[in-house]
Amino acid sequence: MSRCGEDPPTAERSGDGAAGHRPLRLRSTVQLSARPTDGAQDGRQRARTPLRAALRSRGEPAVTSDSSPSDARPEDRDEAAARQLEALEERLGHRWSDRSLLERAVTHRSAAHELGAADNERLEFLGDSVLGLVAAAWLLERFPDFPEGRLARRKSFLVSQQSLVGWAEELGLAAVLRLGVGEERSGGRHKPALLADTFEALLGALYLDAGLSTVERLLRPLLDAQLERRPQLAHQDVKTLLQELVQGRGESLPEYRVVAEEGPSHDRRFRVSARCGGFEAIGEGRSKKAAERAAALRLLELLEATGKGSVGP
Repeated sequence: MSRCGEDPPTAERSGDGAAGHRPLRLRSTVQLSARPTDGAQDGRQRARTPLRAALRSRGEPAVTSDSSPSDARPEDRDEAAARQLEALEERLGHRWSDRSLLERAVTHRSAAHELGAADNERLEFLGDSVLGLVAAAWLLERFPDFPEGRLARRKSFLVSQQSLVGWAEELGLAAVLRLGVGEERSGGRHKPALLADTFEALLGALYLDAGLSTVERLLRPLLDAQLERRPQLAHQDVKTLLQELVQGRGESLPEYRVVAEEGPSHDRRFRVSARCGGFEAIGEGRSKKAAERAAALRLLELLEATGKGSVGP
C-alpha cells in the first residue's frame, strides 16, 4: 500500500529547522457530506478522525467537500477559488510565501491546459518522497529495534492511499481542486487516487515553501494517530493478517486478481480485487504488490464494518 516508491530527498533545505516558523495548527471544522457506507469509506472515515479533532480547535465556518465554484461566472469563480485557498491556508496555519506553489498543488492536469497553468504532478512526485522521508524517520525513532522488514510493513499501512484520502477530505482539498470540464463531469473531485495525489502535491508545495520542519509538524501528529488507531494492523503485514482472520473462520484463502492497469510505463497504476467469504474489495497502487496490500486492507475494513471479523484491538 505504500505510495512512497521514490527515494526520499537526501538533503534538507536551508533553514528547515530554523526559528521563526510557528507550529502548524489545523484550525477549522470540516463537515463532510453523507455517502453510502462501505468498507473502504469506513476506513477513510476513521483515518480522518484525528485530523477532524485538530480542526475543531476553533469555531470557523465549515468547509464541505462537495462545494465547488465550477458553476459560477469566470470572475466569480476566480474570486471564490481565491477565498477557498485562503481558507485552506487558515486550516493549515501556514501562509505561503510563494502562493503559486499552492495554486499549482491543487491544479490537476485536466485543468492545466484550460487555465494555462502548470499541473501538480511534479509536486506530487516530490511530496511522495517527502512523505516517505518523514514517515521513515518517524518509524526509526518510534521503533529503534525493528528490522527493515517490519518497518516497511508499518510504513505501508501508515501512508496507504486510504490514509491520504482521509486526510485530503478532512482538509477540504476536494473543494479547492482545479479540474478540467471533463474530469469535473466524471466525478474527479471525489476520486480516491486524485485526492491522494493532491495531498502529496500539497506536501511537496509545503516543503518547497517552508521546509521539512513545517511538513513534519503537519504529518507527525497524523502518523501518531494512525498507529494508535490500529496498532495490530501496523504490527503485521496486512495480507497475512487477512489470511489469519479468514482461516480462523474456517474459510478459503483470499483471492487476488488484477482488474486494471493504467498510466504510462514510468507511472503505472494497478487495481487489484481481493475476494473472500462472499466479500470483495478493490485496492490501487503503483505496483501489483502495493495494490494487493491496499485491497487486503480495504477487505479487512469491510469485514470489520459488517461484523464479520475483528482486526483491531
